[in-house]
Amino acid sequence: MDYIVSIIFVLIFAVWELHQFNKVRKLTALYKNIFPKSTGQLEFDSQNLFIKSTHNSDLFKNIVRTLNRYLGENSDQVSDYHLMKDVVDRNREVAESEIETLIPFTQYIGLVGTMIGIFFGVVVLVFGNGLKNLMSGSFDGFASSGVTELLGGVAIAVLTSALGLGLTMRSSYLFKEAKRIVELRENAFLGWIQAEMLPNLSTDMTSTLVKMTNNLRDFNNTFSS
Repeated sequence: MDYIVSIIFVLIFAVWELHQFNKVRKLTALYKNIFPKSTGQLEFDSQNLFIKSTHNSDLFKNIVRTLNRYLGENSDQVSDYHLMKDVVDRNREVAESEIETLIPFTQYIGLVGTMIGIFFGVVVLVFGNGLKNLMSGSFDGFASSGVTELLGGVAIAVLTSALGLGLTMRSSYLFKEAKRIVELRENAFLGWIQAEMLPNLSTDMTSTLVKMTNNLRDFNNTFSS
């Protein structure tokens, strides 16, 4: 009966650990897909100062939306690449920190399950008179069965820690691989900003200054007349 209770505890914590692992796995998949695989999915409208993208990612859409708002509100000023890079980095780091916080949680669940299993085994040993018989030097059936149940409960409970550790290692591996891909795609996106956006922004700014100079010259000539 005691083994059955221990097994039930293990199953409950195992389901909890698997649920947590699945949550981390889904977040890692979303994180891995932050940036587009190819810069061909990006387009810059130099007339309206607007970034267009066909990449389907809520995180990336938020990055593009923030950059477009920055470009729109600073259309009459020189755009700062470092500020745009900071927007990209901050959004990526938020997603990273959430996953890094959740990864070790499966291991913590396993440790809690093990502690509960050990506690349950000790309670059975104490209240089943097994500990009392051991302390009195008696090695009758109650004492031996109590020790057996304690060790059996501990052995079963340790399985939760082993499962939690294994799932934590797997989550860490998946996150490490995803982070490598994200860094490569982020560098490609930042390179696209430098190669495609900034030259157009500089050209637009130069054109604006030239037009303003011509308008001032025309105004001066008209005013003089």
